[in-house]
Amino acid sequence: MFRGRDGAVSALMDLNRIGVGSSFDDLDSGFGRLEFLTRIPGCRLQIRPQWMARVAEGLEDERQLRFLREEGVRGGAGVLVG
Repeated sequence: MFRGRDGAVSALMDLNRIGVGSSFDDLDSGFGRLEFLTRIPGCRLQIRPQWMARVAEGLEDERQLRFLREEGVRGGAGVLVG
């Protein structure tokens, strides 16, 4: 159906122009790579919940950091965390 990555992008862009959207849910290999998906306008991406990371911004004191750790947040940025 497609002739390589560029052919796939071209075909998906043509479909998008006539109102047909694209949705991808497998990022393990092939055309599902993020670099490929950034070239397709109107593309929808499904991400498995277990791949999501909760990250907090604006950490300013130890109390906030303690609370977030208790809630399972493992990443952050702010005065306490670079």
